[in-house]
Amino acid sequence: MPPLSTRLTELAVVGDALGSAAAAVEERERERERTIEREALLGSIFDAAGLQVGIAELLEDDFRYVVANHGAAALFGRSESGVEGLQASELGLGRDEILSWLELCRRCIDAGEPITAEYGISPAGAPTSWHLATFTPLR
Repeated sequence: MPPLSTRLTELAVVGDALGSAAAAVEERERERERTIEREALLGSIFDAAGLQVGIAELLEDDFRYVVANHGAAALFGRSESGVEGLQASELGLGRDEILSWLELCRRCIDAGEPITAEYGISPAGAPTSWHLATFTPLR
């Protein structure tokens, strides 16, 4: 909205307020567009073939998947039903595997930055599969 040139003080105040409101609306629209772009980028990374991506909530002696892609679900033989909301113990991981994984997560949190580590899992007695993973703390 172009600035309003007038000698009436009240009209000038209203004009300034409308100009500020228009600028705020434009900024919110730009931020909304940036958010949509970020979500699309994260979605493409999350669903990339060959990647196993998940966000887990750490519990005292277990962890629960908050969200996970198809690759992570496939590790547990659950590609169709997914693993969201399930604890590692419900997915067939043994106590030692869970504690080892929790230790990696806690090291990452203590470092305050991503760490890369190799770990093995054998859900429900399956042969151990080894993975190189990057753990990133989310606060």
